[in-house]
Amino acid sequence: MGLRPLTVYGVGRDFGLTSDPTKAMKAAVVGRPFRIRFGGRTDFQYVADTADAFIRAANSD
Repeated sequence: MGLRPLTVYGVGRDFGLTSDPTKAMKAAVVGRPFRIRFGGRTDFQYVADTADAFIRAANSD
């Protein structure tokens, strides 16, 4: 089994290559503009959901 999350956003995801969605949400809350540095289509996964998927995979038979 292999898990490969793409663009994970949420608490604790405000640094690194794929942190722009989280930074954009924080900027929107305070009314500041933010430009996401990558384009195209991608899937967004919430950090807690991603962690849950890894835990479930580790505990599966």
